[in-house]
Amino acid sequence: WTSNMANLRNLMALCLIAGSLPVTAAAQGRVLRSLAGEWRFELDPSDKGVSGGWFNRALAGTVQLPGTTDTNQQGTKDDVRHADRLSRKWTYTGKAWYQQEIDIPPSWAAKRVTLFLERTRVTRVWLDASEMGAQNVRLCVPHVYDLSGMASPGRHRLTILVDNGQRLPAGGHLVSEDTQTNWNGILGRIELMATEPVWMESVRVTPDFRRRVAVVRIRLRNSTGKDFAGTISLRAESFNTKQRGSASADQAVTVAAGEQTADIDLEMGDGMRTWDEFDPALYRLTATLSAAGSKQIADRTTAEFGLRDFGTEGTLLTVNGKRIVLRGRHDSGVFPLTGFPPMDVESWVRYFQVLKSYGLNHVRFHSWCPPEAAFQAAGREGFYLAPELPLWGSIPDRDVADRVPFLMEEGRAIMDSYGNSPAFCMFTLGNELSGERPAMAAIVSALRAYDGRHGYAIGTNAFFGQPQQQEGDEFWV
Repeated sequence: WTSNMANLRNLMALCLIAGSLPVTAAAQGRVLRSLAGEWRFELDPSDKGVSGGWFNRALAGTVQLPGTTDTNQQGTKDDVRHADRLSRKWTYTGKAWYQQEIDIPPSWAAKRVTLFLERTRVTRVWLDASEMGAQNVRLCVPHVYDLSGMASPGRHRLTILVDNGQRLPAGGHLVSEDTQTNWNGILGRIELMATEPVWMESVRVTPDFRRRVAVVRIRLRNSTGKDFAGTISLRAESFNTKQRGSASADQAVTVAAGEQTADIDLEMGDGMRTWDEFDPALYRLTATLSAAGSKQIADRTTAEFGLRDFGTEGTLLTVNGKRIVLRGRHDSGVFPLTGFPPMDVESWVRYFQVLKSYGLNHVRFHSWCPPEAAFQAAGREGFYLAPELPLWGSIPDRDVADRVPFLMEEGRAIMDSYGNSPAFCMFTLGNELSGERPAMAAIVSALRAYDGRHGYAIGTNAFFGQPQQQEGDEFWV
């Protein structure tokens, strides 16, 4: 607890420092600006802010972000001591407004500008008086808003409405007062990013052990309206083991207007380093998109990955063809000093090292998915993770008509955000689920077709307390 409190103090201190950071180059082709620090703030328990145009005026109070209404001592002071769950010192459920003035430099005039909110609740965003959109369901992954066209050079007022009181199609321990708490705020990275109008939207790495190849799929976007001729260069190097390995590949591409994908085989060769709990070898991939015939870089991004194959042998689980025994724990998102999970790698490394000292190698996240830092730390410490969709209920549910579409979208977003981590081994639709097996199996089949790098199940302890499954039913599919 003492260490966690120190981490919290360091986090808040970092917020104060980061707010004054200059615009920095994340990698050639991309520029990041942290928005961590002081934000103007007001609670909106009566839901008057949108109709009252609060985005058009300066908010009255101030808070520190990243953080929550709890950490900023906003809401209702609560002295109740609960015997069955976390006792919060400050509580608030509803809409809260966060606002900051941002400066867009002249060099960003022709660039694509996005706002990145690593973890939050339901959000709406305004730039000056223009609404930039809303994200109502992405609970487990970052919210990203495209500000292009509106973020002209000069000063702008950025206003974010966060709502932790809206009815959600699911929830589980991700928003439960019993464990993580239903906090309001923004956690982790809060950034503006500028890229060229031709960029790499995402990078997915899929190991192919038979061919000793890592298949790299890159989603490319082009908003110029014209074809872009270029080259994608891939460089991968292992970085956390004594015996190092590397690989590289180049491929010419023509990026048409809109969106397309490029699949590139990254040949790992005889020196391929595989990942498991005993030797968690990781690679850091750098992908560079440059204009054809020149060294001008349009975009550059990085990704960590590991080469592992998670499979089955009858009723047993295997990693890279070898049988494994899971020695794990159940994690419900209980972080009593903050009411929310840490967002930094160092805190999660300590978490897994403590578990490792007890002989564990596996964590199941009860009806929630941890942030990116947890997957990075687990990859380095050699842990087999089983995140879940944020659901503790029924599939389908006649009272929640949008549940199945939500689960599909959230599941695909989780795969896109964290799927490169070799620690991401298993995935289920939630905890102690009820409902219809065919409906659950259909979701699992669709997610496995979308991303086959993990083992899937319809649920953890599904149909708890109900008659046993019929012969032929499969929970792991």
